[in-house]
Amino acid sequence: CITRKQIQTYLSQYGDYCPVCWVDEHSLKKFKEDLTYTMEFLHQVYRLCCDDHVQSFTQNPVKYTSGEPEQQLPADLPYRVGFTDCQRINAKHCALLGHCPVTLYKALQIGDTRVSPGNPTCCVSYKGRIWR
Repeated sequence: CITRKQIQTYLSQYGDYCPVCWVDEHSLKKFKEDLTYTMEFLHQVYRLCCDDHVQSFTQNPVKYTSGEPEQQLPADLPYRVGFTDCQRINAKHCALLGHCPVTLYKALQIGDTRVSPGNPTCCVSYKGRIWR
């Protein structure tokens, strides 16, 4: 049985992100909070997000652990701003003046240019800017 301290000590380059999501889908998805999907391979600990990804990882762990440049996470990763801090951030201090970049992106995909206000309780910091 592996302890939480050992997990933190031997955590892979993916940290809390699922390596299968990143390598196969180029998406960042954090692991489930419990240790059900935590695996060890070559003295590194990997956290996965679901049963299917555990199966993929188990069938070919080298695919997700070889360290090839395209497998490495970007240097800058977004992180969620805490709820209390979000409450203090004014929309005018946010990128897109507090409008939601996800809904804008989806709208542009179908030729629409409307933007929706972002959720003031859900803020993300990325490359020195705040997004709602």
